[in-house]
Amino acid sequence: MKVTEDIGQSTQRRYDIDALRVIALALLIIYHIFVAYQPFASAIQFIQYDQLLTEYWFVAEIFNIWRIPVLFLISGMAVGFILGRRTIKEVLVDRMMRLVPPLVFGSLVFCPAYVALQAVYLEKAPTFEFTPGHLWFVWSLVTYAILLLPLILYFKRRPDNLITRALRATFPFGLLVFLPLPLVLETVLSEPWEFAFFPVRFWYGLLCYASGFLLVSVGDKFWASLTKVCHVALPLAFLLYLGRTGYLEWEALQANHWTTAFESGMWMLVFLGYGALFLNRPTKAFAYLNKAVFPIYIIHMVVQQGVALVIFPWGLAPSATFFLHVLFTLALCCLVYEFVIRRARWLYPVMGLKIAKAQTNQVFPPKKLARWGRGLTLFVLSPLVVLAQLGILAAVAAGHFLGELTPDAGPSDSLWSAAKNNDVQNLEKFLEAGETPVDQLAPSINLSSLHLAALNGSTEAVKALIGAGADVNLRAEDQSTALSHAALMGHPEIVELLLKGKAEVNPVNVYQSTPLDNTYAPWEIVLSVSGLLELQVDREKWEKGRTEVRNLLLANGGKHRKALD
Repeated sequence: MKVTEDIGQSTQRRYDIDALRVIALALLIIYHIFVAYQPFASAIQFIQYDQLLTEYWFVAEIFNIWRIPVLFLISGMAVGFILGRRTIKEVLVDRMMRLVPPLVFGSLVFCPAYVALQAVYLEKAPTFEFTPGHLWFVWSLVTYAILLLPLILYFKRRPDNLITRALRATFPFGLLVFLPLPLVLETVLSEPWEFAFFPVRFWYGLLCYASGFLLVSVGDKFWASLTKVCHVALPLAFLLYLGRTGYLEWEALQANHWTTAFESGMWMLVFLGYGALFLNRPTKAFAYLNKAVFPIYIIHMVVQQGVALVIFPWGLAPSATFFLHVLFTLALCCLVYEFVIRRARWLYPVMGLKIAKAQTNQVFPPKKLARWGRGLTLFVLSPLVVLAQLGILAAVAAGHFLGELTPDAGPSDSLWSAAKNNDVQNLEKFLEAGETPVDQLAPSINLSSLHLAALNGSTEAVKALIGAGADVNLRAEDQSTALSHAALMGHPEIVELLLKGKAEVNPVNVYQSTPLDNTYAPWEIVLSVSGLLELQVDREKWEKGRTEVRNLLLANGGKHRKALD
């Protein structure tokens, strides 16, 4: 059997996959713009609008758990497509040359630029920060291509293998199990602290990438199966979404990691299946955009931040600002691609674009320089990129195990840290000493000891602070009170103590949220707060706690911000 033999996929071009790749990356760009209107935007170096759109986060929650996995899935499919007509060496060289130069160039130019633009918006001195930023998933794709070489080689040499035959035998409806099951198992075993924080979910992405490759190997049976199972996957995905977001009060559907992983798989089947039904035909628009979308994705964060610098000072309503933000960002990105990137062929290597063979002797760079760049990419940059990612994975694993051996809380060396840590013994010593007033805000974070205790669920510390005369209605810099913080973090015991201490039930913060509104805040906001303040948060406990908090507030006259007008 020849090593170059086809591995079972149809030789006909899948126009639907081209179109879905465009749609997936476009959705990701719009998602990034929407993040600028969420309270955690500044924490991840986005320019944040003063007026938020948190009430529409439920829309983002539909895409949040599969927006990145589906890109990994499609990327794995792409390897399967090109393997049918190329050798293993050609496939590997193609992946490295298409991914590594944009990753390195973007990490040196575009990603530091959008971080610097945030500093300009905040009226701080911009600094250079080497970072992959929004290109982190390209970094993962490089490593996945290397790690899956044994599997790719096996399928190249044995196209009609046991795995392929087994998948064909179980399709179409076996597809409803094959795609989500590995994702569920990985999620159960890894126990991620946040499901949708995919930059640290390396193995989840690898499984999606491998699944895409395996599914393509099944050939036409897979594509025919997709068009059938998508009709089953859609109601399942929507039902799980309603349960995850609390719209259905059914305990079996309440958010937990394994059901979220299953939901993620269902949405991907929906996306691919309806794409196969309606988009598998050539169109000039998608043919153009298929080449344009990756360069546009590379530059979009700089453009997005630049547009924010211009339109945010206008002070328009957040919905109008968001619409203009999307319109201007996409329009400018398309203009830059058409009139700069597409016409400057020397930019092609660092923008992930291929130069047609007919043009290779007519354009920059010269052959000698091209060979030098190819050697640098394949033998220096690519190994460094892969080794760096594997090193980070090892460090994360080591940090995880070390974290189990060390205490979660830092030293109680101040009134604020003692309150946060629920260290009542040291807290009372600081209160007795009287060197720090009980309501003094901590430097840099501008939170009082009571605020910190409420955020961390430090029940005994809250009792001690209220007993020492702490102001239960003291406002932080964002106009939140201790009750606002306890409601956000889902601490019913703290809420009950504060209400007994005569806390105001409906304070409104700068985000136009009351404590009751905070009980509906997305998990991403809780993660952002806990990360900034080094708090330990368990999602299942938080989900249960915020429901109890909601009931407490409603029983004591709690209202949404809109109901106060």
